[in-house]
Amino acid sequence: MNLIGKAILITGASSGIGLDAVEQFTKAGASVIACGRSAVKLEAVKAHFPKTETIGCDIADEDDARELKEKVKALGGIDLLYNNAGAKYNAWATNHGSPDTLINAEREIQTNYLAVIRLNELFIPLLEKRAEPVIINTSSALAYVPSGAMPTYSASKAALHSYTVSLRLQLQKEKSRIKVYELMPPTVDTPFNIAANTPTLSASVVNEALIKALATNRFEIRPGRANLLYYLQRLLPDRALKIINP
Repeated sequence: MNLIGKAILITGASSGIGLDAVEQFTKAGASVIACGRSAVKLEAVKAHFPKTETIGCDIADEDDARELKEKVKALGGIDLLYNNAGAKYNAWATNHGSPDTLINAEREIQTNYLAVIRLNELFIPLLEKRAEPVIINTSSALAYVPSGAMPTYSASKAALHSYTVSLRLQLQKEKSRIKVYELMPPTVDTPFNIAANTPTLSASVVNEALIKALATNRFEIRPGRANLLYYLQRLLPDRALKIINP
């Protein structure tokens, strides 16, 4: 698709992949609405990209999500919804009785999975009014091969992958114009990733792969080592598991 003149909402846009996406989609000619939890970080986004609309929002909060929809609607709607925001925590079964284990797991499920479903449900009626509507769900290569250090994060991304496939099938069956893409990055060189001694991919490479996929209707985007991991887990699943969990 031609992104010139298209309006895109990017969640988690104040840092990492989302912040780079603001830059990449702006360069491609799109009108960007950046959503994030940190007012300070959003001010920095606005300073660097003055034409970008910024909206403070915690997508895991239902009231915030509904307010986000109304604000986007007031701005004229969107052509693309880029569900990029995420939560990730390390968790260890040996932390018996630690309240953080369950609290963090709930946050991951709420942000990485349930919030995406809520936003899609809220924005699908707006997207249906556009000529070339798009939903982009950001899952992870860990949807294929889980990390022992991040069990709930891995599970939430596996759930999102399954949901994304189902959503695409449903919309195709209903002959909707909405196209559903899934971005499945490997470990990316951003503050979001805290794993040590792990090869990383730059956020710009991830978003460049996404934009190319939008132009060619390639619905599952696996940049860098994510594509290798996809095929490896199909052929040698034990080997793939050891690579993620050395």
